Amino acid sequence: MSRKRYFAWDYSACWNGNVEEVEQLLNSNPKIINDKHSSGWTPLCMACKEGHTEVVKLLLNHEKIDVNKIMSRGETPFYAACKSGKTEVVKLLLGDKRVNVNVQTQSSW
Repeated sequence: MSRKRYFAWDYSACWNGNVEEVEQLLNSNPKIINDKHSSGWTPLCMACKEGHTEVVKLLLNHEKIDVNKIMSRGETPFYAACKSGKTEVVKLLLGDKRVNVNVQTQSSW
């Protein structure tokens, strides 16, 4: 399976909240946990934006996750969850000591 196709599967699984598919992908290729899609979104950012709490929990439990990885527009997963009004995801992220809520976006928000 090519890397491009492999990542598209991860992106789609995170977008759709498919926990089993995300888990299977990460077990097969854990190195892609922080990769960005061509749109600049990481798996965690997408799951946070869409409010998929179970996928977010799964990703946060991965030892290599970069919880503060900045997307192409300078936004973090925390910012994506806040901006999208995903309260449960915001609570999850606030409970994770690795999350830096003070990272400033490119638009200074």
